[in-house]
Amino acid sequence: MSPIWEPLLTGLIDYAGLFPPAALSMDQATSNYASYRSSNQHGYLARFILPYSRLAEWQASLGTKPSQPWPISLLVNDPAQLAEIPTLNQHYPGWLVIDSAEIKADRLEQIAAIHAALPAEVTVFVEIPHDPDPSSLIAALRSTGLRAKLRTGGITAAAFPEPEHILRFLHACISNGVAYKATAGLHHPLRGEYRLTYATDSDQGWMYGYLNLLLASALLQTEAAHHDVLAALIEHDPSAIRFSQQTLNWRNWQFEADDVQAVRQSGLIAFGSCSFEEPINEFASFSEQPALAYGASN
Repeated sequence: MSPIWEPLLTGLIDYAGLFPPAALSMDQATSNYASYRSSNQHGYLARFILPYSRLAEWQASLGTKPSQPWPISLLVNDPAQLAEIPTLNQHYPGWLVIDSAEIKADRLEQIAAIHAALPAEVTVFVEIPHDPDPSSLIAALRSTGLRAKLRTGGITAAAFPEPEHILRFLHACISNGVAYKATAGLHHPLRGEYRLTYATDSDQGWMYGYLNLLLASALLQTEAAHHDVLAALIEHDPSAIRFSQQTLNWRNWQFEADDVQAVRQSGLIAFGSCSFEEPINEFASFSEQPALAYGASN
């Protein structure tokens, strides 16, 4: 039986090296992703996040066709670009497979237009504002096959949503059976006060952890009380979380592999991070499993 961190981590991190705070050049980001794909930790890596406008630049940066096509999550600005994805996959055979896309919407009519343009065999995440109440927009995704996207932070303290806003978003997703991904400010496993950028003089602020989102989603799937879900979302005490080979334990709650797998399939699908090494290495230290760290042999 696989250890608990396998269903937790597998395919969890979409690599967003092109975006702040890393904001790497295309050459740096593609070089990093290629290294991650060939590492012992490649199973925890998911897609390369790429703006529609930079496809040609991405191909030029690679130079030669990779041994295996890169899985791409394409950032698009309008439904017409979504409709082009099958053509793009044919245009770059052997280079990439765009099987995921991300687009913003804050009105019901936009969601309807996105649904109308939805390509076959492409998972589309719709970034919905966390405020005002997003419940009606998330409910509109329920019968469309679309998924939700939550922005959980940024490079300023003001970019981080209030816990109740995140909880409202997650509750709407779980209650409607809408899986979601998250992005921004999730480099760390657990909530804490961290530097907001990589600059040496960066401001600090409270950032959420990806384990906080996973725990909150797991609790919502069990219909736990509001105060328990909120406590999990803002948990920042490392001693409150314990791992065994087969369980993830938070305070008086215990989750087994099937529970974690259920969250990863119908709750938190993935999160975007401009770092792959940071979230993996911190998890390795946090869970006392050094073999999980980037670059470690296993």
